[in-house]
Amino acid sequence: MFQSVYRHELETKLSQKPWKQEIAKIPDWPRRKAVAEFRLCVGHDCLGTHLHRIGIRPDPYCMLCSLREPMDRNHLGQCTALFNRTECERYWEARTKMMEN
Repeated sequence: MFQSVYRHELETKLSQKPWKQEIAKIPDWPRRKAVAEFRLCVGHDCLGTHLHRIGIRPDPYCMLCSLREPMDRNHLGQCTALFNRTECERYWEARTKMMEN
């Protein structure tokens, strides 16, 4: 009984999330790529915009380059401090560099 009530409540909350349809499109890639894609899709990642939203960083801007842009999925492709080619590789590179700073 409790599980069915909880499941219904969870399904209701999830149906209202804007990323619900997007996560269904994530293929079963190797784990590293799937994790990066999922985190970037839902916006719950280690990038500056999310960390600012949850109160960990004082601002959302990229701490790796001087472009003064919010560090999010869009910025990953433009960040001058990142050198990898794919979005997945750039995500993990940014995460590593941010942890070093």
